[in-house]
Amino acid sequence: AVVRPAKTDRPRGLAIYLASIMLISREEKAFMRRLQQRGWNVVAITPSIDLFAKDRWEETWDVSQLSQRASMMANEIDNGLAETAYATEAVLAYLQEKDPACVRGPRVVVGASAGTLATPALISRLGGIDAAVYIGGGAHIPEIVLESAIKIYRPRIKGASDSRKHSRSRLKQLALQRSQLDPLKIGPSLPPVPSLLLAAEFDRIVPAHTGKLLYDALGRPERWRYPLGHIALFLCL
Repeated sequence: AVVRPAKTDRPRGLAIYLASIMLISREEKAFMRRLQQRGWNVVAITPSIDLFAKDRWEETWDVSQLSQRASMMANEIDNGLAETAYATEAVLAYLQEKDPACVRGPRVVVGASAGTLATPALISRLGGIDAAVYIGGGAHIPEIVLESAIKIYRPRIKGASDSRKHSRSRLKQLALQRSQLDPLKIGPSLPPVPSLLLAAEFDRIVPAHTGKLLYDALGRPERWRYPLGHIALFLCL
């Protein structure tokens, strides 16, 4: 975690920033500085990156393992989201003990890209969140990891009697069914928190259609759409 104090005499509250897989990029650091300048104490949490590990990009397995692999994917998704939620909870507990002024006041969660995926689980875990901002995010994580332009996961499925496309579709369907913390599952049950979505209409990294799924899962909150791709969205923050 990274903790940065507000650059004002009277902080407005705490911004919990869930970072992208770039692990707090230059653009994200600039965004965090702007939050500080506007009076927010900032706690930045980096995501679990197991789902994005390069050694998983082109795994090969037999179609007979599809159900097993779907369960593994669902477990990895849930473990990664829970890890972010528990890590944030632990950091806030530590700050409450060591520097209670840092966590005083309204609390806002800002999720960026991969961080957005964990935002609903975090809000559900923590409670007491006053607002949320979702930047370049989506729901249906199996769809995201299998269809992202950065090729997060492209398994080679051997022995499929049907098309590769159908096997991947079935993998996504089963993994989503078995996940308990995917934003599609968590979103509709969240407490009514004022939320804002920043969406890139030409996003291919977190595919734009999964952003629409997130929007629907959250009850269609305020949404600002930009005619940009994923990276350009963050360059414009």
